[in-house]
Amino acid sequence: MRLIIYWLCIISCAAYSKGLPCETRGRNVLLMNAETGAILYQKNAFAPSYPASTTKIATILYILEHKKLDPQKKITISADAVQKKNDRNRLHAPIHWMETDGTNIGLMAGEVLTADALLHGLMMRSGNDAANALAEAVSGSVPQFMEELNAYLKSIGCTNTHYYNPHGYHYPDHMTTAFDLALMMQRGLRLPQFLEILGKETYLRHKTNKRAAIEFKQANGLIVKDHSYYYPKAIGSKTGFHSYAGSVLVAAATHEGRTLIAVTMGHDKKAEANAEVCRLFEAAFSETKLARTLIAAPHYCTKHIPGADKKLQAFSYQDLEIFYYPSEEPEPKAFIQWAPITLPIHKGDKVGQLQVFDERDSLIGAVDLVARENIAKTWAFTLREKWNMFFN
Repeated sequence: MRLIIYWLCIISCAAYSKGLPCETRGRNVLLMNAETGAILYQKNAFAPSYPASTTKIATILYILEHKKLDPQKKITISADAVQKKNDRNRLHAPIHWMETDGTNIGLMAGEVLTADALLHGLMMRSGNDAANALAEAVSGSVPQFMEELNAYLKSIGCTNTHYYNPHGYHYPDHMTTAFDLALMMQRGLRLPQFLEILGKETYLRHKTNKRAAIEFKQANGLIVKDHSYYYPKAIGSKTGFHSYAGSVLVAAATHEGRTLIAVTMGHDKKAEANAEVCRLFEAAFSETKLARTLIAAPHYCTKHIPGADKKLQAFSYQDLEIFYYPSEEPEPKAFIQWAPITLPIHKGDKVGQLQVFDERDSLIGAVDLVARENIAKTWAFTLREKWNMFFN
């Protein structure tokens, strides 16, 4: 059982995260620590907005994490997966049918590809046809896939997201938030296959029954070394664009063991979105880590132990320090965590810990508590133990 140290909370919780001092031009912006979920900067990050092709982050995440699709599975492309809208069919066309001006990887009805090739085409080339084909392959139909995908997104905390197609073509109610996009990317970074695909510059798509082999080249410039947008700390990104959404970008970068996720939405040009996430990353990566002593040693505390000849007096012999970046300064909460205690207790025995948690209940610091003196059993307690042993 944790006992809150109330006086400590009053003292140590006085400081709050200052946030990252940064000016942004995106309509919806978020910078998050990928490991802890701490928000370093946000602007309208919880307001609904159009994701465009960053929708595909959810599509691949669900397929890899929940459906666990075998990369070598052979998938036959249906006519529905590659169907495009035109003036004659537009009125009754399903939401997932493609527009003629969207990005695709040239899939043909009846073509057979591996799931691996489709997954790479989905993310590296932002193939809308690949999104439809994968959705059909894992769920039987695109509408069924969307029903499953939306339920999955709610289950992982993306409560302000609802998608109507797996690729991101505009639909009035096809919405997400910058925060939800960051959550999807955060979850994806834990999957080796997700991270591998996002970080690749090239991929050789195998020969199919209808086309020769071809090399996919990464369309997301942040990770392409000879691209004008190249950012050496980036480990993966996904772009999106249509006239309603503007330019959207979700990216992850790492530096000195710290991985961050940036989301920016609503830019007029792709160059603006790329420049913005790089500014956000650099502002955070330029911070110097700080140390702060929350509890100076020695700190004393007491506990009543049934059957003991005196109260347990324990103390910490080390300062309790936390380390953090200024934009991620936590709101600490301090607790005593007592260890299971049996009598007798000897001077110097470890009897518990002083623990400090942040606002997300993650442990950020701890020091041991040790007994200040020997503690023995009382005569009455010893007698009762012997009585119970004899008669039980």
